[in-house]
Amino acid sequence: MFGVDVIRNWVQLLTARVPLDKQNLILPEKIIRLTLTRAKLCESIANQIDSDRKKAFYLAGIFSSLNEFFAGPMEDIMKELALTEDIYAALIVQENSIKEVLALVEAVEKAKWEEIHEICQKLNIRERCLFKMYAESINWTAKIQQSEQDSLLEKSPLLWS
Repeated sequence: MFGVDVIRNWVQLLTARVPLDKQNLILPEKIIRLTLTRAKLCESIANQIDSDRKKAFYLAGIFSSLNEFFAGPMEDIMKELALTEDIYAALIVQENSIKEVLALVEAVEKAKWEEIHEICQKLNIRERCLFKMYAESINWTAKIQQSEQDSLLEKSPLLWS
């Protein structure tokens, strides 16, 4: 399997790079923001329920939106990557704790209040705590994207010529 930290850093860099010229935008900014926020929220929830595997939860959050980045069915995309069995299972079919957390995160994204309540009870997470983690994940994503945009501005030859 790829080194988790290497993948994590690569994906953060890849998803945070938003071209300054919006007409040349390769990935819609909304998908980039959603992916990073989803990954961070998965990791934060993992800290509450299974902190030993928080990196796996983070990666599952990233990979859960891969079909938005690449053309093709999720199963075909997943076969190309060397993922652990539990991440693969959570993204494709089987029920496990990662899939449960992904379902919770997607319920938050879609404001499915009953589903949020049910999954929070099942995972023994207070809803108030969940929404605090969600707000922190949104802020974390905004900081990453702003930092990357600032970095691109500093390196832009147009500004210094």
